[in-house]
Amino acid sequence: GQANAQDDVDLSTWTAESYPSVAGFGAGVWTVAGDNLSVYQSVNGQPTLFYSDFLAFNTSFQGKIKVQTTGDDDFVGFALGFQPGDTSNSSADYLLVDWKQGNQSFNFGSPSCTPGSFAPRGLAVSRVTGIPTADEFWGHTNFNSPACSDLNNGLQELQRGATLGSTGWVDFQEFEFKFEFSSTSLKVFVDGTLEIDIAGSFSDGRIAFYNFSQACVRYSGFTVAPLCEPVEDPDVRTQGFWKHICDDPGHPSGEHDNLPDYVDAINDSATFVDVVDVADLCDRLNPNPKNDKCEQAEAQFMALLLNLASGRVAVCNCINDPDLGLTTVGDAASFIDGLLSNPGRTFKDCVMAQAIADDINNGVTLVDCQ
Repeated sequence: GQANAQDDVDLSTWTAESYPSVAGFGAGVWTVAGDNLSVYQSVNGQPTLFYSDFLAFNTSFQGKIKVQTTGDDDFVGFALGFQPGDTSNSSADYLLVDWKQGNQSFNFGSPSCTPGSFAPRGLAVSRVTGIPTADEFWGHTNFNSPACSDLNNGLQELQRGATLGSTGWVDFQEFEFKFEFSSTSLKVFVDGTLEIDIAGSFSDGRIAFYNFSQACVRYSGFTVAPLCEPVEDPDVRTQGFWKHICDDPGHPSGEHDNLPDYVDAINDSATFVDVVDVADLCDRLNPNPKNDKCEQAEAQFMALLLNLASGRVAVCNCINDPDLGLTTVGDAASFIDGLLSNPGRTFKDCVMAQAIADDINNGVTLVDCQ
């Protein structure tokens, strides 16, 4: 089931799955400790995974990994969006975060008919599609070998670690990993440092531990929490409220003093990327000219972003918008931002954007999440 806030992860409900063996490299063996809070993988074998019983999207997942040997230097890591059966699924599509200790070229034997490949040391994230060969996992590559692995089956490396991209893991040293994963973003922290930060369109699925040609790996102390908790009683305010905040330093809400804290959240949007201070922020709440529909839409969108920045509503609060299929405030904000930041935006785009933001700011479309 879906995990709740800061749950310890019970690994007794997780499942092992390995890719088909190649010469000299068998399936992984995952042994859960008696307290169900750690697991040990003991085989130097094929890519092997140990996957969760809950879905990865919109979670913050963290815990520790340690390689308990000096005898090897290969891959440890994690998969996100993995589906049960993906090791034999020609439609598989998931993200792999793996970490190699040492540089190494290798060519795997039968049934891996692809050429050998080079695996550099360091941390990286790759997109896995179809059923890659061992050589493709090894080198984060996608060989065009129609006999056994065409271009629908392989890996595409997306990014290397910010500080660990060419640095290997250390024997017997414990590393703390943290993952924040959604349909559009993956962030990976190692010992508190943001190493991987990618945007895209990703598939939901399980979280999995991953080893390849590496034994004696322990994963322990994992917790999972929702990335976002909906605000129970959203206290959304209108564009008029936020204009009053700008005009009245003594406003009883105290929000005037908070406006500088909201500027960064506002200019994270494409529409307001040029908003650098409170004066800019307040200026965009006042359409100029007043009857310009796109200026009106921007002012209403600014109010929505201020409701989000102030915590009066959250991106995961639910809305009812069957016409457009938008289900959360975050979906709506992204949709509006796309409309209004487009240099080719039309009058119709601006009417639509204004209406969506106005309905949220007035609480019209906000609903309890089911």
